[in-house]
Amino acid sequence: MFSFVVNLRMKTTIRQIARHHCANFNLGMCLGAMFKRIDKKLTYCIDSKYAGKSCFVEKGCVYFEQIVIPGLEREN
Repeated sequence: MFSFVVNLRMKTTIRQIARHHCANFNLGMCLGAMFKRIDKKLTYCIDSKYAGKSCFVEKGCVYFEQIVIPGLEREN
């Protein structure tokens, strides 16, 4: 998951972090935009596993863990 421990009180905070910092968060729903590097090229796709579904950052989200959290860590 990510480098800090998640407990029940933090779930609300994690969702708030997603709401404020995740480019995929739209009114509580996920846009499902995913980025990957393949052969040194950045690729983009819409992941149907995430797109149009309620944000489930508390259950684990690849985009949040690989993009949002590292970006926030760099800010601090």
